[in-house]
Amino acid sequence: MRDAGVRNVACEQADLYALRFEDASFDGVVAANVLHLVPDLPRGLAALRRVLKPGGRLIVPTFCHDETALSWVVSRALAVTGFPGHRRFTVKSLQLAVEEAGVVVGRAVLLPGLIPIGYVEGSFE
Repeated sequence: MRDAGVRNVACEQADLYALRFEDASFDGVVAANVLHLVPDLPRGLAALRRVLKPGGRLIVPTFCHDETALSWVVSRALAVTGFPGHRRFTVKSLQLAVEEAGVVVGRAVLLPGLIPIGYVEGSFE
């Protein structure tokens, strides 16, 4: 971000269950390709909610292993290798999980690929 001249964005890798940030610290949070790996999804989404300001944007692009027949097969092959996935989303099931966490979803689209990505964006009201 610094090389691009963007000064109000920080990229960090962190333990989702132990975010070191104050409550309501951020206008937006991106949790990219992580929700399918989270053992306790409600707890993970609650942690994201905690650090967002009221009305803040949550963006959670996530692999959708059950979206197509091919992604289903590839996902099962990955599981044999020890891939640590805990759930296999479709874009609809990802959207539902995010909504169940209290997010008002404004956008949910599928990005094509070998394992498609569900792009879900919304805000906590």
